[in-house]
Formats: sequence, C-alpha cells, structure tokens
Amino acid sequence: MILSLDDLRQQIEEIDTQLVDLLRKRMRVVLKIGQVKLEQGIPMQDNKREQNVISHVLTLEHDPIPTDDLNALFKHIIRICLETQKKIYLK
Repeated sequence: MILSLDDLRQQIEEIDTQLVDLLRKRMRVVLKIGQVKLEQGIPMQDNKREQNVISHVLTLEHDPIPTDDLNALFKHIIRICLETQKKIYLK
C-alpha cells in the first residue's frame, strides 16, 4: 500500500514531536550536569567530552544521514546546550 503525501507528512509530525521530547529530556539532563559542575567548580565547557559525544554518535547507524551532517547537527545541539547552561548558571 502506497501512503499518501498527507500520511507521510503526518508521520513526519509524529517523529518531530518525538524529537522535541527527546531534546527536552536531553536538555534537562544537561542542566543537571551544569548544576553539578557549578557546585564542584568544574568549567562548563569540556572539549574532550564534546568530542567523545560526537564520536559516539558517529559510530551509530545513521544511513541515510550523511556523516558530515550528523556531525554538524550534534555540534549544534551541544552548542545550544552549553549556551543554555551558561545562561542559567553563569549569570
């Protein structure tokens, strides 16, 4: 059975909803990490950890997403998370 354009778009909306929910969950954990770092006097930015996160993501099955695009996407996600940590904890 071939799905209609509307059906396919509905699937995209459902996936987008799940993506936003997962990003919200990730951000909540990131903020908890920021609180721990603040309490322990640890710098908010950890370049080695950021590279480890990206390296891990790139080991996951991601076809048909181009590796460069997945890399850029996660760098952007990490940047947003770091900026949010700084806004909240380094006022």
